[in-house]
Amino acid sequence: MLERNMELPVSLPDDDGEGKECAELLLAMLDQHPGVQSAQIDFERNMLKLHYNPERINVRVVDGIASDLGVRLGSRMHHCTMELGGVGCRDCAARLEQELEAIPGVHKVSANAAARVVGVHYEEIGDLAAVEKRITEMGYQVGALGEAKPPFWERNIGLIWAGATLFFLLIGLAFQNWMPIAAVPQLYVLFYVLSYVAGGHEAAREAWRDLRQGRLNVDLLMLLSAFGAALLGHWAEGAMLLFLFSLSGALEEFAMDRTRNAIEALTALRPSEATVLRGDVEVRLPVEAVAPGDIVLVRPGEQVSVDGVVLLGATSINQAAITGESMPVAKSPGDDVF
Repeated sequence: MLERNMELPVSLPDDDGEGKECAELLLAMLDQHPGVQSAQIDFERNMLKLHYNPERINVRVVDGIASDLGVRLGSRMHHCTMELGGVGCRDCAARLEQELEAIPGVHKVSANAAARVVGVHYEEIGDLAAVEKRITEMGYQVGALGEAKPPFWERNIGLIWAGATLFFLLIGLAFQNWMPIAAVPQLYVLFYVLSYVAGGHEAAREAWRDLRQGRLNVDLLMLLSAFGAALLGHWAEGAMLLFLFSLSGALEEFAMDRTRNAIEALTALRPSEATVLRGDVEVRLPVEAVAPGDIVLVRPGEQVSVDGVVLLGATSINQAAITGESMPVAKSPGDDVF
């Protein structure tokens, strides 16, 4: 069983009696969690010591339990979001998360194949370097956010290979059935082999990647089926199987690319700054610097930069990007806005 030790700074209520009671409740709640082997608080250093199973509990859960009891945790956790390339399916992203979360010092990984990003919660800078190394070893690419968008052919390489698979398949069928050549009677086999290579090379790479990690996947099943058909002399049937399989993967990547573009377009609509009232003074701040409790001024025609509750004024707000409502919604004091 995977086990780790971790220390988190803990801030208890100032009242000694209340602080001790909160600490006891926190330890009791953690001891009941199946992912926690032991938990104790060093009151001299104000540190929570955990011996836990990261596969069953993570820092966010511990922080949520503490917050419910009025205890605030600090942590050594850092977070980094990076561009992720080469992950074209949800299963690939899930496998990547499992591999990265097994690295010591890494507590949470979230890979989004549609957005082509991976978020990592880690303890030390060296842990992040280990994450990048492991991503590269698995055959994926990693980079900083904001890098140049891949060219059209690279973003649609799956469709290109699927088209090549069909092209060689049709030529093979033509030579086999309608254009027999006496001098080279088996020439059609060459085009079927080319069709196999075009349609099966990506599946072979994924199958080999998983086999090295002791896992079987559907790519291996498709390859075995296609080669089994070839051994029986049914080259065309095997090539057709690989074409359909490569086409399905290409269409999935195409759909994910459209989803990614829609997400990027929606993100571009978000304002980068907000007008915050500090006393009687209006201050323009990046939206990341707006804190809970700040009063944000939204003038007529401006976009709402942060989620909040209307304090003063009344208006109609277009929430279509969030809720899908076709008409602007009336807002007055006390109403939530997005």
